[in-house]
Amino acid sequence: MMGALSCRRAMAGACLAFLLATTGSFAQTPGAAELGLYDIADKLPGHSTVSYFDLLKQVVPDLSAGKDAATGRRIGTLRHIAGPDSGAGAPDVIRISSLQALTFQAQGKPAIAILAEIGEVEASVEQPVVLAVFEDGESPRLLDFVDVGMDRLTGFGSPKLLRIGPNDQAIVTDSQHFNSNENFGAQALIFMRDGKLQLIDTFSTFGVSLCSRRETQTLSFRAQAAGGTAPYFAIAVSLKEQRVRTGETCAGEKRLAPYARTVTTTYGWNPAKGRFVAKSDAIKRLEKATGERLN
Repeated sequence: MMGALSCRRAMAGACLAFLLATTGSFAQTPGAAELGLYDIADKLPGHSTVSYFDLLKQVVPDLSAGKDAATGRRIGTLRHIAGPDSGAGAPDVIRISSLQALTFQAQGKPAIAILAEIGEVEASVEQPVVLAVFEDGESPRLLDFVDVGMDRLTGFGSPKLLRIGPNDQAIVTDSQHFNSNENFGAQALIFMRDGKLQLIDTFSTFGVSLCSRRETQTLSFRAQAAGGTAPYFAIAVSLKEQRVRTGETCAGEKRLAPYARTVTTTYGWNPAKGRFVAKSDAIKRLEKATGERLN
C-alpha cells in the first residue's frame, strides 16, 4: 500500500490523486519542496548538522538507518489524537523513509512538526502516522507525539496551518481513502497546549463522481480574534456540500437536482474546561446524515 508520504518517489495514480485532493489544485503538480516532503536522512532547513533522522530517533530510540528506510521497534506509548478507541496502534517493526515537515508557532515559540508513516498494520483501514512536535532551536527537543492516522492515506491538510491566536497556530491533518468513484476524508484540527498535542475536533467528508453528477463536501476554516484577554481566537469551521450535473445522460442513474449548502460550527476556548468547545452541532448532524445516506 502506498501512503501519502511515499509520493516523493512515485507521483502517480492514487498517490497523485491524494495530493491533488489535499492541495486542491489540478493546475500544477507541486514539487517536494512545496509539499514539505523530505527523506529521513535530509538535514533540517537552517540546521547543517541536524537531520530528520536525529529528530525521529527521539521518538523511536532504537531507530537505525538502512538502505531504503530507517527501522526500529521501540516507540513507547502511542496515543491516538482522536482517543483510545481510534487507530490501529504501532506496527511490530517501525519503518520510516519519507516524511512531511513544517515549522509553526506554539504558545509563542517556534516549533517543528513532522508527519511520518511508521509502517503498515494489517487488517486496519486506519494506518498509523506519527505527528511529532519539537521545540525549535540549535538542538531541537521532542515535546510530544501522537498517531493521527484516521484512514489509509494521511498528510497535512489544506491549509496546513491555521492561526488560532496571537501566539499559536493549529495543525490540520487530512486522512483519505478512494474507491473507484468515491472519496472518504477525515480531518483533524490540532494544537499545542502546555507542551502537549491537543485535539480541537475531527471532521469527516465524502465525495462521489458519477456519470451524470458530482457530489462534494469541502471543509474550510476561519479564525477571528475574540477580543479581551482570551488566549485563542474563535474558530468557524464550515462544511460546504454541493451537487453539480455533468451534462451527461446516463442509463440507470437518477436525475437529481443540483444544490449547494453550507453549515458552520464555531469553536470557542473554554478556560474552565481547558479546551475548545463547539457552539452548535450543525456539522456533526450533517456528518451523521451523510453516514446514514451511505449505509
